[in-house]
Amino acid sequence: MATFEQFFMVWTPSGKAPTKKHEKYKDACDEAARLASHNQDKDFYILQAVKRCRFPKVVWEDVEFNDEIPF
Repeated sequence: MATFEQFFMVWTPSGKAPTKKHEKYKDACDEAARLASHNQDKDFYILQAVKRCRFPKVVWEDVEFNDEIPF
């Protein structure tokens, strides 16, 4: 079973998807506090990665086109 490095992210329901990975829990907490101090009406959450999944192969398939108009 493969392992990966633990990381944390800060998320708010009313914002964009998080992009910054924090290696340390304290760093994520500090960032959440900083963001909350500038956005006092929003909630911020610390997210922790607990699992990872990936597919080993992407499968491409062509679409069959039907030249008949359906109406």
